[in-house]
Amino acid sequence: MLTGFIIVISGLVQLISVFFALRLIRVTGGIIAWIFISSAIGLMGVRRMFSLAEVAFNNPSYHPNLSYELLGLLTSLLMLLGIVLISPLFKTIRQSKEALRDSEQRLFKFLEKLPVGVFIISADGKPFYANKLARDMLGKGIFPNVKKEQLSEVYEAYIEGTDELYPAEKMPIIQALSGVSSRISDMEIRKPEGNIFLDVFGTPIYDENKVLKFAVTAFANITDRKRGEQEREQLITELQKALAEIKTLRGILPICCSCKKIRDDKGLWTQMEAYVREHTEADFTHGYCPECAKKALEEAHLFLNESQQE
Repeated sequence: MLTGFIIVISGLVQLISVFFALRLIRVTGGIIAWIFISSAIGLMGVRRMFSLAEVAFNNPSYHPNLSYELLGLLTSLLMLLGIVLISPLFKTIRQSKEALRDSEQRLFKFLEKLPVGVFIISADGKPFYANKLARDMLGKGIFPNVKKEQLSEVYEAYIEGTDELYPAEKMPIIQALSGVSSRISDMEIRKPEGNIFLDVFGTPIYDENKVLKFAVTAFANITDRKRGEQEREQLITELQKALAEIKTLRGILPICCSCKKIRDDKGLWTQMEAYVREHTEADFTHGYCPECAKKALEEAHLFLNESQQE
């Protein structure tokens, strides 16, 4: 009688274990694994039912062993206890995963709103993430299978003003994989709608154990600034050229005291107006100063008087 009672309790414990094991499917998401475990426990319970039937029908060939059945009951209880105790752990893990997922989603939403492009590669050098502004500036999205040595070629990154692909080892995102933070401002991205210039900063990202997990770069479009610098340099060049031309008129100029022609560096005599016009931006318009105008009028009156007397 005692043996039958122990078998019944053991079977019930195993059925309860099956129930809790199946509940863990929802918590862990491991459907196949927990179905296998539940099936194994269920089969053990079925075996217990066969033993109970042998006892109930007083099968003369069946000789129950009380110690064996007690050991089976203890095993069933420990199995149930283990499943019950592990359930909160799986719930905690699931909650942690959900919290991590929510945190990642908030982070990605934040990165999407940043006014700079953000590009992230994993520790093995493969592209992991690029925000919208980065995709717009690069003209391309993420290529997960691209190797770090191919980044310049794939994203058409060149050294500013040249046809040379940007060396991978000098790119801030690659240097970040070596634990080095760096910054450049001479990267040119070639795109069909027009080239752009980037100011790029890269830095490594470590986990709590100081293990490198990612390399991240933030970059800004500095095309307008570069064009402004080019225009400024062009203006400076033009001013320097103008100053150089003005300097050619300094010093002593050989000039004829009669016809006022000027002798140039080649020994040729040139009209003063032509010489000044050639070496400066100045031009000439002829007229009279007040003194010369008065003198010219006097000479004109004198000429008219002489003509009338004749």
